[in-house]
Amino acid sequence: MIRGKWFWAMLAFIVVTLFMGIGVVVVTYNRSSSLTDLRSQADVTLQHMYLLTNSTNAMMYNSEDIYEAKDTWNLAFTNAFYQLDKLATHPGLKYIDAELSRPVKAIRNSWNVTTNGFVTGTTSLTEFLLSSIKLERTENIADMVIELNALDDADEIPPENIMDAFHLFQANIALDSANDQFWYFTTSALEGMGLDIQTEADRVLQITLFVTTGVVALLLLLIMTVLIISFQMLRTANMNLEEQVVERTSAIQNLLDFSGEGFLTFGPDFIVNPEISRECESIFGLSIVGENIAETLFTTEQERMDFADALSLVFTGVSIPEVIFDVMEPRILIGDKTIEMGFRLVNESIIMCQLKDITETERLQKSLEFENAQREMILRAVTSKRYFQGILEEAENLFATLESYISEGNYTAGEEDNERVIRDIHTFKANAAFLRMPKTVDFAHNLESTLIDYGILSDVVPLGAEIIEFRKGFKEEVDTIIEVLGQEWLSGRNISEVDLDELKGIQEYVQETYPQDRQLRRSIDGLSNLPLSGLFSRLTEIAEHLAATNGKRVVITSETNDIQVVPEMYNRLSDALNHIIRNMITHGIEFPRHREKAGKSAAGSIKIKATEQDGMVQIRLSDDGAGLSIKKIQERAVELGKIAKGECLEQKDLVKMIFESGFSTADTITAVSGRGYGLSAVRDGIYQVGGKLKVSSAKGRGTGFTIIVPNERMVS
Repeated sequence: MIRGKWFWAMLAFIVVTLFMGIGVVVVTYNRSSSLTDLRSQADVTLQHMYLLTNSTNAMMYNSEDIYEAKDTWNLAFTNAFYQLDKLATHPGLKYIDAELSRPVKAIRNSWNVTTNGFVTGTTSLTEFLLSSIKLERTENIADMVIELNALDDADEIPPENIMDAFHLFQANIALDSANDQFWYFTTSALEGMGLDIQTEADRVLQITLFVTTGVVALLLLLIMTVLIISFQMLRTANMNLEEQVVERTSAIQNLLDFSGEGFLTFGPDFIVNPEISRECESIFGLSIVGENIAETLFTTEQERMDFADALSLVFTGVSIPEVIFDVMEPRILIGDKTIEMGFRLVNESIIMCQLKDITETERLQKSLEFENAQREMILRAVTSKRYFQGILEEAENLFATLESYISEGNYTAGEEDNERVIRDIHTFKANAAFLRMPKTVDFAHNLESTLIDYGILSDVVPLGAEIIEFRKGFKEEVDTIIEVLGQEWLSGRNISEVDLDELKGIQEYVQETYPQDRQLRRSIDGLSNLPLSGLFSRLTEIAEHLAATNGKRVVITSETNDIQVVPEMYNRLSDALNHIIRNMITHGIEFPRHREKAGKSAAGSIKIKATEQDGMVQIRLSDDGAGLSIKKIQERAVELGKIAKGECLEQKDLVKMIFESGFSTADTITAVSGRGYGLSAVRDGIYQVGGKLKVSSAKGRGTGFTIIVPNERMVS
């Protein structure tokens, strides 16, 4: 009876233990399988995250067709969302603790913000692509932004399309920001999750071994058999998991290799780790694994020290990584390649460096800038034909004057003649700048500097070759314009030309024969006279362009009262007013932030007005800028030896000094101002036509220039 009870008790115990052992094994196996599948899903999700990042980079910088890239991006975005959703709802998450599942929650929390950025960016991009703005290059967003910026700088975007242009800029900013955030939380949250899941799977395996060992101790051979079977099953699952890890790691490496960018990592010792992308070898021409990253990137010892010092602040936690990375040089030269660099802190002991070869991109951008400059120069010639014809005549006279002072290759002009030549070059440079002739402006600026030095340092200077180069550069730009527009355009097809001497003869005959017929005389005179309205329109354009170039804003208003002047006077006034306008922009009108601080509007105001009264033509230019700095004029006069230190002059006498050759209060010399010859040329030009020049100024309220010329000098 007792044996029977023990037998049944043992049998019951064995059966219960057997079922418990089997149940534990089954549950453990299911848990291990679920963790294996969870690890696989995490790797698949990470792979799709990288695909989305690469698709975004391609759409922004590397694609050949923005429409195709956008479709590819949409597919990658949908797949990434689907895989992330599968990961977030995976049943295996219940087998890991809250700390291990935290990266998934972090991704889910960050995904909404990133999605908003992606949706905003692609929506703005779609709205731009549907707009009426049509660009020549639609390979990728970066190229489109470059072209759109060029159109914006040239004021070629119609006002009604400003919002459409804004959509593209918004798309570029939103996608770039979203992709950076997306890359950060993906790499930081997901990459380490697989190892954590593997660790949890190993822990589950240990539990299984412990339980199985206990069952074996109780059930001997039977439980031992169950243990062996369970062990083999778990071993197989573990081997499959390791194989999948290797496959996923290889897949990620392939993604990096085919991304077209170089990726490498290094630690506080600055030694490059073995995990680098294939593009690194292409950039450096050899394997840099085990090399010092500072010595690899930079050629000078100072650059290496600065790089190491900056990143040491990151590794030690002294500075915020983003702050250090932002101030580092974004581009370097490696051989003949231009490389764009970016850095990210992976963890406290690892920094990732991203390298991108942008040599071809920069070459294409420079080529595009050159082509845009050529187009702008040709367009300016077309819209200012008379001005272009005028600079041809001006150049002929200028080069003839320069060559007259060349003897055996040396420049031998006297002091007074040299001052006049410098003023002529300064005026010529200003006219060339208006016509957007950069090569001519550079040559004129350099020659002007040489002649100023010549007047100070020596009696003769070898300038023959420089003048030839100057003339050659000007001719190249003129030939470019004529080659595009044709010689017939320059000569003025369908326009009847009358010799000026013959026209003067006709005017004298009409005046003597028909002195009472004022209408006839006015009509004859009108054949040669030019309207001041055309000159004032050009001055407006000069002022607006120069203000934009100097980071200022200006509003121009003009009034001419239909006054017309003879060509000679027109040209002299053009040069004089050009110099005055440039002086107002560079010296008078303040920067927007300074104006607002002074209680003014951000945009400065320049007014131009021409009137006829009492037999005189009066042209007044006035601005609402800072006004003349009498203190600065006096300090400069003392510095140049014009007055003795401590000597006091009346304000009107000090103001007269700004019209002397070589007198300037500018702190720096630029291609358009700072020489002190602009207002000197104004003074001489007005004097030569028998006119007068008056100046009025009030500190903080602006300066006015008034030109007064007898009416008979202006219109007859």
